[in-house]
Amino acid sequence: MPRSLAGVRGVGGAKQPRWCSKDLRSRGCRSRSRRPGAFGHPRRPSWVLLIGGSGSFGAGGTIICSVARRVQVRLHAMQPSVTTPSERRFARNAGLNLLGQGLPLLAALPAIPLLIRGAGLERFGILTIAWAVIGYLGLFDFGIGRALTYAVAERVGHGREDSAVHVVRSGLGLAFVISGSAGILLFLGAPWAASLLRPSAQLSREAAAAIRVIAVAIPVVVLAALFRGVLEGLHRFGVVNVVRVMMGVATFAAPLLVLPWSSHLALLIGALLLARLLGLFGYAWAVWRALPRSALSDPGGPAAPGAGALLRFGGWTTVSNLVSPLMVQFDRVVIGAVLGAAAVALYTTPFEIVNRLLVIPGSIVAAFFPMVAQDAGAGGDGRPSLFRASVHGILLLLLPPALILFAFADAGLDRWVGSAFAVEGVDVARWLLVGTTANAIAHVPFIFLQGIGRPDVTAKLHLIELPLYVAALLWTLPRFGISGAAAVWSGRATLDLVFLLVALGRVAPRLRIETARAALALGLGLAVLLLPLAFPSLIERLVLVTLVAVGCAAVGWRQFRGRDQLSV
Repeated sequence: MPRSLAGVRGVGGAKQPRWCSKDLRSRGCRSRSRRPGAFGHPRRPSWVLLIGGSGSFGAGGTIICSVARRVQVRLHAMQPSVTTPSERRFARNAGLNLLGQGLPLLAALPAIPLLIRGAGLERFGILTIAWAVIGYLGLFDFGIGRALTYAVAERVGHGREDSAVHVVRSGLGLAFVISGSAGILLFLGAPWAASLLRPSAQLSREAAAAIRVIAVAIPVVVLAALFRGVLEGLHRFGVVNVVRVMMGVATFAAPLLVLPWSSHLALLIGALLLARLLGLFGYAWAVWRALPRSALSDPGGPAAPGAGALLRFGGWTTVSNLVSPLMVQFDRVVIGAVLGAAAVALYTTPFEIVNRLLVIPGSIVAAFFPMVAQDAGAGGDGRPSLFRASVHGILLLLLPPALILFAFADAGLDRWVGSAFAVEGVDVARWLLVGTTANAIAHVPFIFLQGIGRPDVTAKLHLIELPLYVAALLWTLPRFGISGAAAVWSGRATLDLVFLLVALGRVAPRLRIETARAALALGLGLAVLLLPLAFPSLIERLVLVTLVAVGCAAVGWRQFRGRDQLSV
């Protein structure tokens, strides 16, 4: 008998080949030469799972196992890399995130025109500000949400689930105190905050009442964001996106359900609060199910050290969490203060659609942040292939829909919300698409800097950018209107990307070449995005969009098929 088939007795008396791992012969044949999988756990090849999983093989299974091993060796010789569990998990998690953030867009398309007609232009403008504020209320967690994702991923990766539970408990307590205090301050200052929006006389009281509802929503949104961060650290992206889809759809559907009875702003935003509260319960239930019961029932534990670690990591993250959303959404507030709430609606309508493209980079970076954190915990300073794959994947997925919006912005806005919006919004949409492309790629160096433990770098860059952006916005708005505001926003996003790439190249030398490639990729992407300006005919633009979409699909298939893009 050949040596490879001379085995020992396994489960059920079946012989197992001697090249099987000794400690796992009872579970079936496996190679001793494979590398560990994610978090150091040994992984089983797909052919073992197909043959019999963890049960006994029997005599026939032993022969099949031996043949499969020989075939696998040949395949390794023919193919330099194979798909690993971490790759499959990354792709699955990114896909789930993309669906979870993209599906609510389907609800936005019919809902926005109905809300404009039902609530009126001024109310809709204030409602869009409420959407932005509620969407970014997570900034009141002082960086604890991102710190929880980082801490949970690191501890679970080292098998310290009980320690992760104590860190979660500390983070929730801190976040509740901080967000509750912020909510009380906003509730008391609601009349002053409403006056900044310059509402008409009949809407001034409604605006103040709406801001009080937003103040009540602060602890709800912050705690939901923290629970979501814990689930992402545990790689539970499935349940995260189930809840995210429901809350995203409710963002547009809840006000519509209230509209037949009342168009009062407090009631419209109160419906949003109810949807967020249900989302909080969903996230909390999922975390309770995912964490160890023994640690959950233990009132002791290293709570104070966990809190200190969260605050240290979250200190600089807080600055980014405060400044970055402010720069993304600050233009709405300034437009309302300078030009009025009606101008906010004209600006926000194309912004809401264009900004939804950021679900693509958001989905990808949320999936790989725990991987970068784990690599940093092991002493690494980044994964060049992961950085490269993320930039290329974002650009290839973003270009086709961005090009469609750029090419048909005038016709699309005219059919969607009317000619009045189209005249004012087409230039806004195209400027925002340029900035969104840069902002999408900027997600990658931003998350890498935070994942390798340098949130201070991103915070310092944002502190430099903020006064420049505010000054440019205040100078541009009275002279060029909402189109000028969109141009300034795009310039700020592009400058932010350049700063982040340069900073990451200095902090992580292994990624310096990849940051230069990312800058070149942005230049190529913007050149393609601006091509419709050279083709005035709708037919020519349709042909161009089709060619670019097919080209992106072909390049993506050729680049990512069968390659280990996530290796260190």
